[in-house]
Amino acid sequence: MDEVRRGPEELLCANIDGLVVGGEVAAERMLWPAIEGDEADHWTGPGVATLALLRRPGDDPLDRILLRVPSSAQSPLHGIARGLGLTERSDLDERLRNALYASDEDKHAVLLDILAERGVDPGPLVWMCLQGADMNATRSALRAVRYSANPSPHTRAVEKLFGSGERWAETVTGQLRDACFNGLGNGGASRLNKVAKPLVWVLRKNFMFTFAKEQGVTEPAAGTLGFLNHCMPVFHPDFEAFCD
Repeated sequence: MDEVRRGPEELLCANIDGLVVGGEVAAERMLWPAIEGDEADHWTGPGVATLALLRRPGDDPLDRILLRVPSSAQSPLHGIARGLGLTERSDLDERLRNALYASDEDKHAVLLDILAERGVDPGPLVWMCLQGADMNATRSALRAVRYSANPSPHTRAVEKLFGSGERWAETVTGQLRDACFNGLGNGGASRLNKVAKPLVWVLRKNFMFTFAKEQGVTEPAAGTLGFLNHCMPVFHPDFEAFCD
């Protein structure tokens, strides 16, 4: 397994296929110990083992693999979840969703991440996780909810009270105008800007990031884009002219 971990990325699939060809001997001596053992110190080993086991023809290891899915993304065994998310076996989608509903709450976050990685509808449980107290499950639900085929409780409430989203927007705009509001911030629902007589829509211009991108002084940050050396280029000699 260490050789697979160190191998070049372009050879990863070939290494996995080699483990599959190894048959039952490789599975019992290498793959299952990587998943069921207690010595994992990196997610790659359990992840590769999961992918290889799921590629074996005529074998159905999913239930046994699911027993080892961890409750934390910080565990080295989270590689199992990565493997389940990446496997190309579409026949597992329904079973993975069923596993979510049969699991304890502490595993909801990891299982939602698996379904989100696979682009699978997580079902109505995702709305409960969005409103729950478990922040890990909430974050995972935010990833998974985009694939939900069920309308949200908010959508259903709007349709029940107003008939449609368009009627809601007209009603709310009238209420805001009656309360002497004359404008909306750019964080408002875009539908409010499409009514017959919309309020003034306050736009936001990202001068700093646009300028920084043009000057090539940005760098990757956690989930977003940051400024080089964590310093905004506000004192750059060309910034004032750019804003004008």
